Amino acid sequence: VWGAIFLYGKVFLDNVDGNLARVRGTTSRFGRFLDSLADFLVTVLVYIAVTNYLVRSTGTQDYWILGLLGLLVCFLQSTFFVFYLVNYTSRVGSYEKNRVDESVTEEDKRKVEEGQSDPWDLRLQTLFLWVYGWQDKAVEQLDAMSRKLAQVPDTEDALRTWYSDKKFLSWISPLCLCTNNVMLVFFSLIDQLELFMILLVSFMNLYGWGLLVWKVFKMRTAKTF
Repeated sequence: VWGAIFLYGKVFLDNVDGNLARVRGTTSRFGRFLDSLADFLVTVLVYIAVTNYLVRSTGTQDYWILGLLGLLVCFLQSTFFVFYLVNYTSRVGSYEKNRVDESVTEEDKRKVEEGQSDPWDLRLQTLFLWVYGWQDKAVEQLDAMSRKLAQVPDTEDALRTWYSDKKFLSWISPLCLCTNNVMLVFFSLIDQLELFMILLVSFMNLYGWGLLVWKVFKMRTAKTF
């Protein structure tokens, strides 16, 4: 119960600090990377704790495999959601602190050398790439394959249409990390952590894949490009 309470508190504070920063106009690249890295660390610790509880309460070491799969799926689903959200916000200009491709550029290095950016921005960006880079590349490849199947040309107008699908963005929102944490809180309170893990690696994966297939089919048959 205490674990569920603290995890929900983390979800609440995670949403509040971002919204306050946007209202005050104090958003920054430093805060963006620090928040993402903190999310990674907390998520890893939470899944280790959950898996350890299942192993100790059942005496079955196989739960470590389920826990590892759950952690992997959690990160990939969250990255999937963030990828499409950032592609949308970067095109409409609603939030500019996140980039679709967070690779370190020569401009990033130049800004640090010229004192236009804090050196810690670059350090955290590099660490961010070590942690999340492989996930971003995996989702990027999946998206490229999906656009090819949907016969979406690589023109700016076509890409804007592809990434501005608000219905798709709404439907994939349950894949975000906050929703994952809230569901983990719920299943903790009803003492069904094993069921949570099973649903995460099965149903939620099918849910995400189903939405992507639907998007490809819809765009391919619409012929709006």
